Amino acid sequence: MSQVGIDHERAGHWVDGVATCQYWHGGCAWGFARTNRQRRDELKLRQQAKIDDNERIAIALEGAELGFWEWDIATDSFRLSARSLAMFGFTSDDEKIGATHAAWQARIHPEDLPVVLAKVRAYQENPSERLECEYRVRHRSGVWIWVLDRGRWLGDAGRQLIVGTLLNISSRKEMEQQLLRMAITDPLTGLSNRRAFNEALLHKPISKGLFHNIIFK
Repeated sequence: MSQVGIDHERAGHWVDGVATCQYWHGGCAWGFARTNRQRRDELKLRQQAKIDDNERIAIALEGAELGFWEWDIATDSFRLSARSLAMFGFTSDDEKIGATHAAWQARIHPEDLPVVLAKVRAYQENPSERLECEYRVRHRSGVWIWVLDRGRWLGDAGRQLIVGTLLNISSRKEMEQQLLRMAITDPLTGLSNRRAFNEALLHKPISKGLFHNIIFK
């Protein structure tokens, strides 16, 4: 009995296997087929495991109401998941709103963009920490959506990737603004109270552009 490694062409495809020849009719064919069945089964199992992992990740993101993004720094390719697109009023069939990172930047609020770019540059220089920032993105309808953006470096096999998640935090921001107005407004008169005046005197405005004139009792 002997074993040999062989390449075999069938239906235009090359496959490899180890044939066990036992010098009776059909021995080699049986040995070759058994080896390749094992390899095909192993490949199917690996592929199924990968699909299962991706499905679990997708379910987890869906449950947490998170969108996903991926940025290839070398090509500037920027990909948004279906949930991310839906967050801004788009579908996967619409024109891509973030085919490149430059296109994505164009949708960020002008007041927030410098801060976002500074954080991205700092993260690229030192990717040991997590990239995290809050900023506004223009919805398809024209309104501004607040998002919490978190990303991590995932460079491998020569690719420079940063991947991350997006969470719509507009409701939280609206609540913060309501609490702010309650803190600096007299509940009876609706006018700015002494705290707002003191903040203005100390040059520490609670919210930019909130007051032009301070009136209090």
